[in-house]
Amino acid sequence: MSGLKKKRPADSGSMHAVRPRAAMPTTARIHARGERRLDLIVDFVHFVAKPMPLSLLLDEAPRRIAQIVGADVASLYLLEGDGDELVLRGNVGFPQGARGVVRLAVGEGITGMAVECMRPISVIQASEHERYRAFPELDEPRLRDLMRRYYRGFAEVLVEIVKSVRLPPDEIRRRVRVEGLDAARALIAGGSPVLLVAAHQCNWEWMLLALTLELSYPLDAAYKPLVDPWAEREMLKLRTRFGSRLVPAQGLLGDIIKRGRTPRAIALVADQEPRTSEHKHWTRFLNRDTAFYVGAEEIARVTRFAAFFVGMRRTARGHYAVTLSPLAAPAEMLAAGELTERYVRFVEQQIRAAPADWPWSHKRWKLKRSLYGRS
Repeated sequence: MSGLKKKRPADSGSMHAVRPRAAMPTTARIHARGERRLDLIVDFVHFVAKPMPLSLLLDEAPRRIAQIVGADVASLYLLEGDGDELVLRGNVGFPQGARGVVRLAVGEGITGMAVECMRPISVIQASEHERYRAFPELDEPRLRDLMRRYYRGFAEVLVEIVKSVRLPPDEIRRRVRVEGLDAARALIAGGSPVLLVAAHQCNWEWMLLALTLELSYPLDAAYKPLVDPWAEREMLKLRTRFGSRLVPAQGLLGDIIKRGRTPRAIALVADQEPRTSEHKHWTRFLNRDTAFYVGAEEIARVTRFAAFFVGMRRTARGHYAVTLSPLAAPAEMLAAGELTERYVRFVEQQIRAAPADWPWSHKRWKLKRSLYGRS
């Protein structure tokens, strides 16, 4: 084909070489860890890319999103039903009771409008927007009031504990009224020890002192030794001043077996997070997957002792009422987890009745169910 000629390198004649254009120099910056917001975003991407139970995602994602954008409140809604209803399933910043209760139709409220448009929406003053939807469950003034009452009550309890070192027995009796002891006393009188299982509600130190005074029988109480020697010595002095006997929690079961059927009550507080225990009972508690110790249940199963829930409520400033309610009858045969479930429901009912008197600041939900399976 004579019309086509192969081009040769331009080294002579009228042909000019065309040099490739030099690439413009560019710089790349590798962002090391230390830029907080960028680190949070990268961590969030890694988090959501991992397979996980939906419950873990709903618990953890709102917290991470709130950190990234610097928000006090972050919520996750799920499309449920036929895909036309949004249900609040994950949240930080609102009361736990709002989960599963707050519902929106697609197009309803600012959140529903964002889903309808499938685009991000920002509003400077949400409460003034025509689509704004208010919910009584998310009453922020009520939430702020709850926080104020919690911190005030916590401070009052600290003062009460300090003063209890010198309070005489009659003053403790006047300030803490104990109800429902007859059934426990009758069992102890008949030669059968009983378990008293409580929670961290109100002033649990005064609960121990009042039970020691009113029970009329010896009381052994499980406790976690403190690291500081001075604090350990002072708290032991306070807790045993009316005759109770303290037993380190890790050795409680062995101590119970060793003492056999010596007439007494055995008290323990069981709503802590079981971070160091291999055996846990997982359940829904305050609308979240929550792990509980199974120590009380194991003791009841091994010893066949009766168990009572010890509830506490504030009746006035510096005044409380303690009530014993049956958890399990002597030698009652229960399915695995049943006694713990009964206990959890008592604790939850108590918290819902007086949420400001439970220690919300102790980070109860560090454990995640996905790490330990469904047990």
